[in-house]
Amino acid sequence: FPVTIMFGKSLNSSKEYFLTDVGWTYAIGIPVEQAVEVLSLAADDICPLPVPYPAVLGAIGWRGQLVWTIALEVWLSLPSTGRTPNLKSGSDLRPTLVLQNPNPNRILACLIHTLNGIETLNPSDLEALPEAIPQEIRSFFQGKAPQSNTLILNDRHLFEPKTWKLT
Repeated sequence: FPVTIMFGKSLNSSKEYFLTDVGWTYAIGIPVEQAVEVLSLAADDICPLPVPYPAVLGAIGWRGQLVWTIALEVWLSLPSTGRTPNLKSGSDLRPTLVLQNPNPNRILACLIHTLNGIETLNPSDLEALPEAIPQEIRSFFQGKAPQSNTLILNDRHLFEPKTWKLT
């Protein structure tokens, strides 16, 4: 099918999203364009740091840089379902998305429970968030994927300094 090009951009504005399970009722869609690498990390791979916010697990060495590493479900203050995997033992591996926001240049490693594939969506087709989503976390998401149980992450939220609860 033909795609019309205007000013160097395609009218087809579909984006790809990683479909991730974070141990919550909903899957989380994370923009593929922000991922620079997918890793499997064990507890022994993360250097714990004395940080007062429980979502920050510590830092990892990644391509010669120290990168903050977070448990995504805790970072987003998601209601617990009791399915949080134990990362305290050295052999338990968890998928980890290394995400980069180019402006400003920030890198963050996000531990998730499972990576369930990639889905292509047009952001303009997103549905409103379900009423069951608590008010205090609604701004973390752009909307709900049509006919799916996936909430699309407001990816800017991860990289906004005001969301870095490190006081």
